[in-house]
Formats: sequence, structure tokens, C-alpha cells
Amino acid sequence: NNNNNDNNSSSHIVMEDDGLSKITTTMLIYGPGDSYVGGIKNGLYEGWGTRQMPDGRMYVGEWKAGLRHGCGRYHSLGGTLQCEWQDDHPVGKSDSPNGYC
Repeated sequence: NNNNNDNNSSSHIVMEDDGLSKITTTMLIYGPGDSYVGGIKNGLYEGWGTRQMPDGRMYVGEWKAGLRHGCGRYHSLGGTLQCEWQDDHPVGKSDSPNGYC
């Protein structure tokens, strides 16, 4: 889930503007080792992005409305899970050998 707040530093570039909503590529720094780099739409993670947590966990992949959704890779101290995600949960077949969904 998206932890955007007003106390983080950020920079962004408008990547797409359809006149109705904007998708920006943003770097958000929440604290040491705690960041997000990727798309933002309506204040939520959207499109392709990387979320790094201070404990070393990381998700690299697709986001929809602030949730992991689509192709993604989750890294933790226990290993790596490569799979499709839906509404922030892993679904279907996982761990493809070539590193792609």
C-alpha cells in the first residue's frame, strides 16, 4: 500500500498527459533505505516502479492504484518471488527462470 506523505522529498517529470489525468515519473525518499521510484497517478503508485523498504525488502514491477498489480518481482531476505500480482497479492504461476513474467 502506498505510504505517500508530505514529509518526503521528491522530484518528478510528467511522462504522459492525456488531458484528464497525469502519470508522472517520481522519486520519493521516505527515509534511509525507504524509497519509491516510478509512476504516480492521482497520488498513488501507478505503472512501472520500484519500492525499497528499510529492512531490505524490495518490489520491482507494475502498480495499479497504489497496489502491486501485474508483472513484478518481490525480494526479501528469504528469497525472491517473481510472479503476476493482483490487488497486492501474488497470483498464478511464479518464479520464471529467465527473470521475466
